[in-house]
Amino acid sequence: MVRPRLVLVLLFIGVAVSGAFDGYHLARNEATPAPLNLALTFMLGAISFAWYYFDAAQIPYRRSKLLDVAVIFLAPIAVPFYLIRSRPSGSRLKAFGLFLGVFVLLLATAIATTTLVSYVLVSA
Repeated sequence: MVRPRLVLVLLFIGVAVSGAFDGYHLARNEATPAPLNLALTFMLGAISFAWYYFDAAQIPYRRSKLLDVAVIFLAPIAVPFYLIRSRPSGSRLKAFGLFLGVFVLLLATAIATTTLVSYVLVSA
């Protein structure tokens, strides 16, 4: 079985790739093309769903179809909801705190890769 932590690594790689594309287009003073943004968004949504799927199977947690869809399209809201509902009462706050930490690190990864790629290309 795939471990949810491995999928989190893929999520960080996906965010870094997305940030690199944004940095490339930022260096060229142009917007990232909409089809590319859409593809990257679907990729990150699929990776988020994969994490949710494998995490729910590991616990085990009975997923609902509505939550399945919400994790793809509203991950910043749906994942904390899932974590609070799926964890035992003593570890809900810890799960939520870990989510916030991962969320901040994902934002930092996106900002860092966008800035780094943009800076390197502008300086070259």
